[in-house]
Amino acid sequence: MVEIIKGSLKILVSMYFDRENLIEHDLVKIKAVLRHAKGTGVLIATDSNARSTLWHDRLTNTRGSSKNS
Repeated sequence: MVEIIKGSLKILVSMYFDRENLIEHDLVKIKAVLRHAKGTGVLIATDSNARSTLWHDRLTNTRGSSKNS
């Protein structure tokens, strides 16, 4: 992960979630980042290997299911 700080803006980027791991473990990582960045601006960009019709994919896989969010 890269942390960029400019004034009061904090941007955290680049998280890769291996499709072989349970998505729940990755969601815990995101929650930890959000706790750390509390009160600042934050951008989280991930390659989650998740497919979901929620973001207009044709399919939803287990990792993209709303029950995981």
